[in-house]
Amino acid sequence: MKKASKAVMILCLVGLLITVSACAPQVQHTATPDASTEAPTEAPTEVPTEAPDTKHRIIMMSDLHLCHLSWNGHTSEYRMEKMVKDLNAYNKENPYSNILFMGDYSLDFWQHGEKGSWINQGVSNTKNLIEGYFKDLDCQDYLMIPGNHEQYSNEKWKEITGNDRQTYTVIGGWLFILLDTFNKNLDPTTHSDGTYSGADVEYIKTVMAENPDMPVIIAAHHINKEKESDEFRELVANDERIVCLFSGHEHHNRNVKLDRRWGGKMLFHFGNYAYTKNVTVKECMWGWRSLVFDNNGITVEYYTPQSTITVDGGEYTNEAGVVSSTYLENPLAK
Repeated sequence: MKKASKAVMILCLVGLLITVSACAPQVQHTATPDASTEAPTEAPTEVPTEAPDTKHRIIMMSDLHLCHLSWNGHTSEYRMEKMVKDLNAYNKENPYSNILFMGDYSLDFWQHGEKGSWINQGVSNTKNLIEGYFKDLDCQDYLMIPGNHEQYSNEKWKEITGNDRQTYTVIGGWLFILLDTFNKNLDPTTHSDGTYSGADVEYIKTVMAENPDMPVIIAAHHINKEKESDEFRELVANDERIVCLFSGHEHHNRNVKLDRRWGGKMLFHFGNYAYTKNVTVKECMWGWRSLVFDNNGITVEYYTPQSTITVDGGEYTNEAGVVSSTYLENPLAK
């Protein structure tokens, strides 16, 4: 009985295995298709991946003043040579892609002392700065906007620098509008310190319309808060795309929170590589603005390389480093 029972059990197991095998799904093995065979009708679904935000760094600076005068205890030639070395050294530690130079490279048009070098002597120190110093910059991707001491016509300016007096550029998805606020009385026949013309609001609106869906930075050699038009103030205050403003001319590096007429937005000053101008030594040390930005926002720093200058008969030395740092969100970031 035991042998018979075992036999029956074995037969039952064999039958069960046969049944399971018959019910299992059949797998068909095919060769990997090549160019001569048809592709599968349903391709695998690819899951899109977003590229990580790329951070960009650029430099903005103004008021370099290559000229006949010595300031802060140093000649113009010393200051310009040091500036190039400082920018190149900074680039090695903190790589940047562009430099936006924002005016007053010279005293080409000047109403004081020996008068402007261009009218008086036919010497363009703006051109000399490019050919004698800018050529040694590691970063050759730069734009130059005139200041109040470069009253050349737009045609002459373009001949010297390669770009118009007023222009814009897009870097890393951010729109930089570079205004010419001294575009009156160009090519003067008498010595001049320039005539303030204010922001070209129509130009700003046109450029913004042509470059939608980008955060906007507006910069000029000088933005005179008291002389600017209500139209410009209202545009800055009410257009959320405009993140902040930049200005030079005053030779200091202050960060200014504008009043409610400007929507409480920030105005950053460029600093200088020339001389002090009724501010503290810390506020006027040679340096530049370093802007680091991505899709989320922008960090605005003022950086000073190590320098020794003479101010009011006293010698002052600073250590290299960041004097101030401000972070602003991209208002268009989701």
